[in-house]
Amino acid sequence: MVKVLLVVILIIAIYVCYKIYQKYKISHQFFRDRVKRNHKKNVAVSFAQHEEQEILAYDIDLDEQRLFDDVATLFMSEKIYLIEKIQACKIQANVLKKMPLATRAVIQNHDLEDWSIYWALQNQSLEYFVSRYGVFITHVDRDGNENKDSHLHEQNKMRFSSGRHQSSYFEL
Repeated sequence: MVKVLLVVILIIAIYVCYKIYQKYKISHQFFRDRVKRNHKKNVAVSFAQHEEQEILAYDIDLDEQRLFDDVATLFMSEKIYLIEKIQACKIQANVLKKMPLATRAVIQNHDLEDWSIYWALQNQSLEYFVSRYGVFITHVDRDGNENKDSHLHEQNKMRFSSGRHQSSYFEL
């Protein structure tokens, strides 16, 4: 009777070990397959992004680059200094409708209630940045030249025009 009981316990122990091994094998195989799938997915996504960047690089011609520069120059010459965040969408829409089709635009919120609108076409950009100190507009044209314009708020003009800050706004 004791021998039969030992054989039954041995069979149960072998069965439990087999189930543990099977569970380990299945979970290990699952994680290995999951890593392979994620790797293939990441490679496919990065390849698709690379193709999209190449398409954007080749689809943008010189006329679109000139149009971007012309619209940016026009925008800077109009001297629009709106500081309300509510007006950001209106500014973005008015400028974007004149820009080439491939232009990307983003409205960003920054610290201390600062915000900006950023337009980009390939290596060109136009940024309208509103801070508590004033409005700053920066345009990088197709040749890489940077054009800047700024408008300080009245209380900041007085603060920086007196004393040692007279020569430059950014001087410390």
